[in-house]
Amino acid sequence: MNETTSRFCPHCGNSVHTDSLFCPACGKELPEYTPNAGTNKGQWIMEDQYKQKISPPSPPKPDLSRSPVKDGVLWSWLKLRSSRQQFHSESEPTITDEEYMKKLDQKLKDNHVPATIERRIVQWDESALQKLMWFIIPHADVINPMSYVLLFNHVGNFTFVEEKTFVTPPNLPEKPGVKKPLPSDNGITKTLLGIVLFIAGIIMIDEGFGAPLIIVGIVLALIGGMSWVKYGEVHSYNESVELKQKQWNDAWDSWYSDRLYASFQEDVNGELSRIFDSVFSCIKQVNDDLFNDKQHMHEESERASINDMEELFHKHRDQMEEYK
Repeated sequence: MNETTSRFCPHCGNSVHTDSLFCPACGKELPEYTPNAGTNKGQWIMEDQYKQKISPPSPPKPDLSRSPVKDGVLWSWLKLRSSRQQFHSESEPTITDEEYMKKLDQKLKDNHVPATIERRIVQWDESALQKLMWFIIPHADVINPMSYVLLFNHVGNFTFVEEKTFVTPPNLPEKPGVKKPLPSDNGITKTLLGIVLFIAGIIMIDEGFGAPLIIVGIVLALIGGMSWVKYGEVHSYNESVELKQKQWNDAWDSWYSDRLYASFQEDVNGELSRIFDSVFSCIKQVNDDLFNDKQHMHEESERASINDMEELFHKHRDQMEEYK
């Protein structure tokens, strides 16, 4: 039987090339290809063998039913900094992003840098837009307030290597909603009047108007009771809105004081900044190895200031509260 060049990912079942280092569907690193391997998990098998013995499952998708801000979510406006390098070659480049990331991962190991490269599914902002992207994952005991994304793309004979740093979004609770106006009548007056009329009717039951008083009293008491129940429901709802509003504000304020400022402080003088400076040096080494015979066309970088980020923080926080 002739071997094909197409294999299936042992993690999610997606069809991939035998030379692939990472699965384009689930982003997991693939085990080394072993011809005629068995069907044990973590091994490669022939495509026709796979089809005969295993029905490949659908690739996993992130759960979008939870809070819109969760793991795997990035907010485009929280971009802290970015840099881009552009290279030109005489012929169309053939190196893939998987091959590039594999070389970078090996360069990190060679230089003993405590970081790895992972591919993850990202959901952008509060939309349903999802994309597989490469992340730089630091190995440190400190809390990481940032997400580092690495992009590798070709456009014709041009190659782009981009690094983007995002402040990790807050883990927000359920949106608080809007308070309802309280009913003008809480029903207490009608209820008390109904009770008084009912008692008066009982006292004057032997007289001709005792029974009507009892009926009117019962009706007023029922109307007042229903008004009180409705008033209580609205009051309880408004109390829950106030509690959710406090939790919402506390989450924003905590993220603002701890994570947003920490991302600027850590980026300047913290342990993570040293790790990522080492990673970026490794990226430069890989670029020099791969593109040393190619023309370095362009390099640009940009960095957000804390004042710009504060302005965006207040703007987007207000916008998110408007759309409840």
